[in-house]
Amino acid sequence: MKYYIPLAILFLANSMFAQLCTQDSRFTELEYFTDSEIDTIIDIKYGFATNHLGGTDSLFLDAFFPNNIIDTLSARPVVIMIHGGGFSGGQKEDRWGECFELAKRGFVTFSIGYRLGWNQADPTTQLLAMYRAHQDIHAATRYIVNNSSSYKIDTNWIFVGGTSAGANTANNLVYTHQSDYENIYPGIGSLLGNLNTSTNSLTNTFSLKGVFNNWGSVFVNDIEPSELVPQIAFHGEADTVVSIDTASNGNRMGSRAIHYHLLSENICSDITVKPGGGHGVYADANGTVFRTARASCFFKSIFCNSCIDHYDTTIVIPDCSTITSIEEPQSLKEWVVSPNPFNDYLNISNLTGNEKIFIYGLDGALLLNNVQITSENLAQLLPGIYILMIKSDTKMKYFKIIKE
Repeated sequence: MKYYIPLAILFLANSMFAQLCTQDSRFTELEYFTDSEIDTIIDIKYGFATNHLGGTDSLFLDAFFPNNIIDTLSARPVVIMIHGGGFSGGQKEDRWGECFELAKRGFVTFSIGYRLGWNQADPTTQLLAMYRAHQDIHAATRYIVNNSSSYKIDTNWIFVGGTSAGANTANNLVYTHQSDYENIYPGIGSLLGNLNTSTNSLTNTFSLKGVFNNWGSVFVNDIEPSELVPQIAFHGEADTVVSIDTASNGNRMGSRAIHYHLLSENICSDITVKPGGGHGVYADANGTVFRTARASCFFKSIFCNSCIDHYDTTIVIPDCSTITSIEEPQSLKEWVVSPNPFNDYLNISNLTGNEKIFIYGLDGALLLNNVQITSENLAQLLPGIYILMIKSDTKMKYFKIIKE
């Protein structure tokens, strides 16, 4: 099963995208640089902090980037990768595969080491480990921004990703704030220090443009509409470690739940779900190439303001290197959906008669399929939020609709 819902079909909307929205195969599914053209710097110290046993850990990151002389771009986007391991295991070397593949496509990438360890006899201490990881990744990102000129980084385009606990930390970096942790664990700041000023003394600020989410999740209560960023995600549908949907206790949203939440708020999202897959999918060498190729094309679509929502349950290799321009036909008028919110009837204006209409619940269930309408009686729908998709031969678009 797959469906595509273009969020915006507009290429090179303004000059701020010009440098990164290139007409060549840079930032696509294809390798733009060879293995020998990628430079690596291992064990760069970005800070130190107290670990869960009271000792001090020195903290390091690894950098991968196209050679600064060979690469003609003066400023390049950056992807920060965070390893998994339940906040008690794993190492930064685990994410070298994604970093190297993305670097060959033109990105500057970093794999981050962070403090590990918690008392597994006391589950509440895992939250403390999550908090320490967040502190360290924030400090590492400040370090990267502070040293952006050395790596020829465009600090306007910072993406963050990871696997499992690393994906959780990536989402936390975007959505979870000091007050959110304090609500769960009052006094955590006094106990471990401030979230955004620990591990090193740097004060650089940053904003994140998207998440590369590999079988991760986020606290349900932490996501605010104003903070939402695009997501590219991969998750096993039968994952029993990190639920792909909302966890049974209602506490965390998995990758698919985040996907539908983003769609409901008109934020671009791309997810590949492996039916029957467990925790850690497409994780071998071929899977790593597949995931990074899709992530590269997804990020480029953000540069080019041409992001396309995507849901798939099969491996679909992207083909963005063949796309040089995506423009909406000028002869087509925009579809207009009204009223919204609505009661029983929903009207769609400017249809030509060849479109198909689909309505999905936020859980992904297809409720209305392949219907040609200009006005539809939706009295059978319960009050709530739904996703309406309109598809023609030349374009697709979706709308968040609210049934009162």
